[in-house]
Amino acid sequence: MANPEHVRRAGYAIAIWNRWRDENPDVAPDLSGANLSAGLYRNGKLFGANLSGTDFRRSNMREADLHASNLSKADLSKTNLSKANLDETNLTSAELAKAVLNGATLRAADLSGADLEKADLSGADLTGAMLRATKLTKTNLETVQGLTQAQVDEALGDDTTDLPAGIRRPDAWRKAAGNA
Repeated sequence: MANPEHVRRAGYAIAIWNRWRDENPDVAPDLSGANLSAGLYRNGKLFGANLSGTDFRRSNMREADLHASNLSKADLSKTNLSKANLDETNLTSAELAKAVLNGATLRAADLSGADLEKADLSGADLTGAMLRATKLTKTNLETVQGLTQAQVDEALGDDTTDLPAGIRRPDAWRKAAGNA
């Protein structure tokens, strides 16, 4: 359950939140399960926070620092995460459909079971990210950095998933599309 004081602080202007984070570097914010949809968190310092199950739908989190945060089961659909730092972040079963992640870093992030359908990942860095059962249908991965065949083989996609040069479409994707 979210810390009510942290949720109250998250409702302030992001500059006030960031100042509080600078003054309290050892505090791990707990906003788990909070409804923060349509919020303005651009350049926000949300690193190391418990954001599990938090509703961030349609928020502006451009260039936010979310590294090493827990965003498992969070709703980030239609959220702007352009150039956000999501390195080493837990995004298991997160909703990221139609999210904007262009230029975001997701190095060593766990995206297992996440939904990235129709997400904008242009120029994103997925080096070492876990994509086990990650939904990638209707997602363009052509300009993603650090993507390997092994990552794609573990993900869920189909003929609507655009892959970078040198990465082949797994046979399981063709079979799944044929069963639809």
